[in-house]
Amino acid sequence: KPDWVGYVHILLGYGPNCARQSGEYLTLEGQVGPSGMGWAILGGRDLDGDQIDDLVLGAPHAVIGGNVSGLFFAILGAELAALQAADMFRPLVNGSLDPDELIPWPVDLSTSEAHFGPRGQVNIRSGVSGRPNTNGSWSIERFGSALTWVPGIGDHGVGVAVGSHRQDIGTADNAGEIIIYEWVDDPDNGKHFQVKGRMVGDTKVPNGAFGSNLTGGTVNGLPTVGVGAPWASPQDVEDQVQNGAGYLLKMR
Repeated sequence: KPDWVGYVHILLGYGPNCARQSGEYLTLEGQVGPSGMGWAILGGRDLDGDQIDDLVLGAPHAVIGGNVSGLFFAILGAELAALQAADMFRPLVNGSLDPDELIPWPVDLSTSEAHFGPRGQVNIRSGVSGRPNTNGSWSIERFGSALTWVPGIGDHGVGVAVGSHRQDIGTADNAGEIIIYEWVDDPDNGKHFQVKGRMVGDTKVPNGAFGSNLTGGTVNGLPTVGVGAPWASPQDVEDQVQNGAGYLLKMR
C-alpha cells in the first residue's frame, strides 16, 4: 500500500451495562494513493435529522483532478447501521483489533461512492474537495486536515468547518483558510453540503497556517469557530514574527 493511505476504525461500544457485551469494529481504508483519510474525524452529531449520529472524515492528501487538493465527506449513520445489520463488523479479539483479521473495506475517494466490498456499499454524501494552490512552494494545501462541528446552522442545526492551513491566498504562500459548510435538504438536488462562509488568514506575512486547528461552539447564542494559526505574525509587531495567533469567529 502507498504511504498515507489512511485507515479509520469504527468501534461499537460495549460493556456489562450495555446492550452489546462484546466489541465489534469496522475498518475503512482510504484508496487512490496517499489520501490520508482519517487525518480528522467528527462524530456524535446528526447532520441529516434522522436521529442517528453521522460521521465526517477528512482526507487532506486526496488527489482530485490531478492535484493534491484534499477533501472531506460524510458517511451517514443510517448507512453504517445498515452495514452492522449486514454483519460487516468484525469481533474484537481479547479486547483488541485482530491484526490477522484486519480486513478493511475500501473507500474509493475518486468517485461519488464508497464501496464496502461485495456485500454492500455506502454512499459518500456530498464529498467536497479543496482548490489547488497556484503559486505556493507546497503542493499540498491540506484541505480536510482540521474539522469541527458548527452548531446552529443548516437545516438540522449543525454544520462543519474545514481547515486548509497550507492554502495560498493571493501572493501569500500557506496563509491558510477555513470554509464553513451547512447541510441542506434540497428537494431538487438532494441532501448535500453548501458553503456558508469562507475566512482566510493574514496575507501580509506568508506561512501563517490559518486553520491548522479548529473548535466550534456558541458564544452569546451565535455560532462560533475558534481558529488556530500557529505560525501567524501579529500585525505591526516586528519582533513577533511567526509567534502564532488564535481567532474567535462569530457568525451572524
